[in-house]
Amino acid sequence: MLGVIGGLLIISGCTLYGVSYSTRLKRRIDILKNFINIFERMTGFIEYSILDMQAIFTKLSRYEYSPEVENFIKITLYELNKSDMDTFGVIWSNTIEQSFSGILKDDEIMILNDVGKLSDYYDKENQINIIMSVKEECKGALEILKDGARNKMKAYIAAGISAGLILVITLI
Repeated sequence: MLGVIGGLLIISGCTLYGVSYSTRLKRRIDILKNFINIFERMTGFIEYSILDMQAIFTKLSRYEYSPEVENFIKITLYELNKSDMDTFGVIWSNTIEQSFSGILKDDEIMILNDVGKLSDYYDKENQINIIMSVKEECKGALEILKDGARNKMKAYIAAGISAGLILVITLI
């Protein structure tokens, strides 16, 4: 009886491990989609009104995003409000690293870090060009990520179940 319970626990644990990999892939897709929406909104805020980054992030915080992105916006807004010395670029890159280092891959983080260059340009056309460029790079990364994502997610779960079965069979 204990052997059966132990076997079920092993299979369940391995299956959950596969599900966690599948969920991580889904979270990465959601985060990139959220950032594409953020970049579209930022472009509108910069193009049609004269707002500083504190006002832009205050407006962005009113929208609904995934929990990780909402946390990122809250931290960025907090840092923008409290900091007198740090530039937007420093705050942006630090918050990106802090919020997404375990979730997104390094190349995706590098794409997002390019938005930190906004503080180097004071005219709105260059700022909009940077945001649009990063948005297009995010769209490209999202397409690569989505390509076969459903099959990868199924494969992660199947691999977890298979690993659990192999462990149970080996231990019997």
